[in-house]
Amino acid sequence: MQSASRLSRWILFAFGLVAALLADARASELKLKAELVWGTDDSSPPNKNYQPLAPALREKVRQLRWKNYIVVNSATSSPAKDSKKVELSERCALTIKDLGNGQIQVSIFNPKAEKPTEPVATKVLAADKLKQGHAYIIGGDSKDRWDDAWLVFITSGE
Repeated sequence: MQSASRLSRWILFAFGLVAALLADARASELKLKAELVWGTDDSSPPNKNYQPLAPALREKVRQLRWKNYIVVNSATSSPAKDSKKVELSERCALTIKDLGNGQIQVSIFNPKAEKPTEPVATKVLAADKLKQGHAYIIGGDSKDRWDDAWLVFITSGE
């Protein structure tokens, strides 16, 4: 009887280990899409290359105060064990790191700040939530324009 319970414990242990390894592998296979978005009350973007935010993502920020959300730039990247740097603008860069256990760390930097190596914001994201269609939004006030804001949307790029 004891050998049967030991065997079942080993089976459960092995199953848990395999599940953890698969979660790690799936997180590194995940493609992330990062979009630098400008929240403003201006009626039109200053640059014709800027695009309006997709309606599905716009719905996620409907409670915020701005009339328009304009995508300044976007990039797609996969998380890696070593931080990957992604440039979204001359004043917005990200690092994306696979922390393991289905967690991804995203840090936002301003390369032109007094201390460019210190993150403006850091957030740990759940890979499985991203795969389910959740969006993570990190934002702050614009330093250039009163009443405007910057937002970085992180979604699954798949």
